[in-house]
Amino acid sequence: MALAVMWRTKQLQYSLLRSMMNRYKDFWQLTQDGLVYSAHALKLDLTADKRTRLMDAYMTLAAFPDVKPGLAQLKAMGLHLAVLSNGEPKMLQAATRSAGIADLLDAVISVDEIKVFKPNPRVYELASTHLKTPKANIGFISSNNWDVNGAGVAFRLKLPHKGFHREIGNFAGHHISPDGEVLTQEQWNARRNEWMPSASDYTFVQAMMQRRVVEPGKFANWIAPPRRGIHTKPIDFEYVRFN
Repeated sequence: MALAVMWRTKQLQYSLLRSMMNRYKDFWQLTQDGLVYSAHALKLDLTADKRTRLMDAYMTLAAFPDVKPGLAQLKAMGLHLAVLSNGEPKMLQAATRSAGIADLLDAVISVDEIKVFKPNPRVYELASTHLKTPKANIGFISSNNWDVNGAGVAFRLKLPHKGFHREIGNFAGHHISPDGEVLTQEQWNARRNEWMPSASDYTFVQAMMQRRVVEPGKFANWIAPPRRGIHTKPIDFEYVRFN
């Protein structure tokens, strides 16, 4: 675990530093550099064979179980889908095939095309260029806040005020905005759909939640699979039996 954490940290650190210094190496080389550094720092015996096997694991990464069915539903809605990644092209081709999502994608876009890494703003222009779509029409999904900044999105992810939409406690019965402003009923109603799920949002979510899943170890596509079961039981432990 310590190796994985440090390896990922150095991988990203090297990409940021090389972008700042305008000294590009592709992500495969940075991944290898990060592995060698991390193994040395942790005093691990990294033989040539071990290094090769660990690097090859990057070519067969699995996606979370909800990824493929989620992309399939988006594809069925007529949306164009793409990956925009720091990854080197061969890494991305292998990874998307391994995850079983290659056929769902209209484009697999690598920063290798412009020789600079995220969050450089030039990277995010690649999506608009390849998809021939204005940036305003692209829905960009990422787990990284620095992606939000690099893409030029004019907002920051943050927690709302502790009084926002409280139905119990001292703030119950009061209308308070995410920024902490006390509002009248009219003001709240006028802006409620900006902050809270609308009726159409609920309809969309319900449309995504179609199939009942009862097989041990399987999860519905709207549930993020846990790393382990309850009380450290295996994921496929049969907690409930359906007759």
